[in-house]
Amino acid sequence: MKVSPIIILGLLFQLSTFYISAQPFDFEADFTKGCAPLTVTLTDLSGVVGADIKYSFFEGQAFGDQNTFTYTEPGIYTVVQLVQTNAAATAIEKEAYIEVVAPQTPEVELITCAGFGVRVNVQDTLYDFIEVDFGDGSLPAILSQNGSLTYNYADATPRTITVEAGFTGGGNANCGSTTFNFTPQPTIQPAEISLAQVINDNEIEVAYTIFPEASYILEERVGNGAYTEIAVLSNDQNTIVLPNRSTIQEVRCYRIITNEVCSGVQIVSNEVCVGDLTLTDAIGINQIEWPIFPVSADFEAFRIFIDGAVAEEINTQGITVFNHEDVTCNVEYCYQLEVIYNNGAVSRSSQQCLVASSDVTPPSAENLKVTVEEQNVVFTYEIPPTAENIRTVNIQRAVNGGGFTSLQNEDITSNTLVDSNVSVNENSYCYRIVIQDSCNNLSPNSLEVCTVLLSARKGENGNELSWTPFSGFPFGFSYTIEVLDENGDLVRSIENLPRSTTSFIDEEATDPAGFYQYRIKIVADHSIADTAFSNEVIVIGSLELLAPEAFTPNGDGLNDSFYIRGNLLETYKLRIFNRWGDLIFISEQQEQAWDGTYNGNEAPAGPYSFTIEATDINGNVASLKGLFLLIR
Repeated sequence: MKVSPIIILGLLFQLSTFYISAQPFDFEADFTKGCAPLTVTLTDLSGVVGADIKYSFFEGQAFGDQNTFTYTEPGIYTVVQLVQTNAAATAIEKEAYIEVVAPQTPEVELITCAGFGVRVNVQDTLYDFIEVDFGDGSLPAILSQNGSLTYNYADATPRTITVEAGFTGGGNANCGSTTFNFTPQPTIQPAEISLAQVINDNEIEVAYTIFPEASYILEERVGNGAYTEIAVLSNDQNTIVLPNRSTIQEVRCYRIITNEVCSGVQIVSNEVCVGDLTLTDAIGINQIEWPIFPVSADFEAFRIFIDGAVAEEINTQGITVFNHEDVTCNVEYCYQLEVIYNNGAVSRSSQQCLVASSDVTPPSAENLKVTVEEQNVVFTYEIPPTAENIRTVNIQRAVNGGGFTSLQNEDITSNTLVDSNVSVNENSYCYRIVIQDSCNNLSPNSLEVCTVLLSARKGENGNELSWTPFSGFPFGFSYTIEVLDENGDLVRSIENLPRSTTSFIDEEATDPAGFYQYRIKIVADHSIADTAFSNEVIVIGSLELLAPEAFTPNGDGLNDSFYIRGNLLETYKLRIFNRWGDLIFISEQQEQAWDGTYNGNEAPAGPYSFTIEATDINGNVASLKGLFLLIR
């Protein structure tokens, strides 16, 4: 039969209870609290010679001969010592005996003090003590939990400050340390505000410069009110956005207080004030206003930006308005205000935009001229350079002194209209222009310019000419009558007829059957090169029709066809008959002559008869009939 070792151990333990309890068995650890990883060494205090000592360093661990163990995880551990003698085995348990904590860096704040001083503030509830080595060879200082102390150096030599934390009598080897580079300062530098700007209707941004290891408070005042604290500034930032701030009615001013914690002295930064714009459309003027800024010794100038560019700089404090007068109707302008301080700081409003309006009447079109070119009217004009933001140029036309009607709206880049929807030999045409800008302001009617309508007829003493008055050339003009040949070339002219003249008798037109073509040339007084022309008319004598007595269609290029001659025929109807009275050819165009063929064959030589009826361009009517020979 086998006996369990555990039963035997239990029996031995029961048999020797009295003996064991009488022994002063004990053990101790070199560290009972420390930072992980924490190495603990146990020492037996039983004093039993020859005893077999074993240890279990945490609950559930088997007993072993090693008296040293490294705890890697934070926790509270129970340690058991087993003392084995010949007489008995004694277990000594120390519950919650070893405490292992995770290393934790205390919150350490260094604040620069005047006189080469430093204030060390420690926030910590874990460690028993905080040791501060100021790095200048002096003895370290000891702080308790959540403590602070002030130390003064001898000069501004840069130092390394080391902060270590630990437990009294504990294992602090792995609790770590923190080092800080610190340069002592003879005095505390004040904070500097570089910018205050309106981001939108509800937010303001303040940009600033602060220095490490000091305490800063941002203060604000509205208008001329008192300053109040609104924020404690962080050393790791250089801007702050402030919500729920309107600056339309009153400015908001900002400053930063630097607290010298060692002496309690407060150092005040520069002041920067910011306000926003209000825009008013004053009809032709954009009015820009801002609230009153407090008088400041650092003030240098107000700077007005228009569309991102500096438009005006005002060096007088107390100004609250700027009028932008050089505005164009229906154009959007964007404005921004900057306040420049002589210390380099800037205050900046938000950007506000306004579409300008105007009731300024646009100028009238200038240098209008109208002339007849062939069967068209050519109308030219100029838009004055002072006319801005023009939307349309409305060209209006009147016929024979009637009412004006809109002809078309021209793009302002064009300055010429060729009007082909006219009858220049029947009507006189007048033109004028109305300019409309983008604000719907209309210019006065421009000068009216009218074409000259010329008519002519044969009279007893010469050709009688009359024309409608020319309108245009406001500085004066004269008439010249030009006489042209059938090719349109100038034959002669009658010059310098007064502008009051509207009729003339050409006594040199003496040939009763002659061809006379006329037009009126209008010459401006200010420049002989500036001219206009009327329509062209033709006067001829009585209509004469001439027929040849014979023709020879033999292809020699001489008298090969039969046709009727007549000047400036408007209508023409030629009929040719053979000797038996049969109609063998008909033509309604003077250029279409008879080539001596009939039904594709050569007509026989011999006599033929003809009739011709025609009218000329002046309405003269003539007819003729007769005989002619076809010779082969």
